[in-house]
Amino acid sequence: MPQHELPEPAKEGYRSCAFAYAAKRRLLLVRIKQVLNDAIYNDTYRSVQELATSLKPTSLIIDLSAVKKFDLSYPFLIQVGELKPAMRPMPRYVVAPDPAVYNANHIIETLRTASKAPITTVHHIREIYERFGVTESDFAVVEPPEAVERPA
Repeated sequence: MPQHELPEPAKEGYRSCAFAYAAKRRLLLVRIKQVLNDAIYNDTYRSVQELATSLKPTSLIIDLSAVKKFDLSYPFLIQVGELKPAMRPMPRYVVAPDPAVYNANHIIETLRTASKAPITTVHHIREIYERFGVTESDFAVVEPPEAVERPA
């Protein structure tokens, strides 16, 4: 595939995100792949709800480092900021090294400041790893229940 073409999430075999869990610190990590749009956000939100129910994490990390195409509109960002959190109140972190993605996420962070589910945006995943005393090797791949139950 040419470098300028991004895979479409709707295509068979393409997963728009990956999930990992660090059991020693109960951290749920969501890595969004190259594209983030309204549909991918909504699908990820549902998967996080299901994983949170089974894993009972104490913090959520959303890594947007790989995002090359950020297609969330301003009205959708406002809607997300006002949305009921996918998990019970707990710290949430977003990794957004790209300045445009960082600033867009800051809108959501600002809207969530007064909620029981505040969001902190950082520039690099190592900031989160240092904060929690974990490394990449502490995370194991996990699948949301609906992905496991889906026939191949």
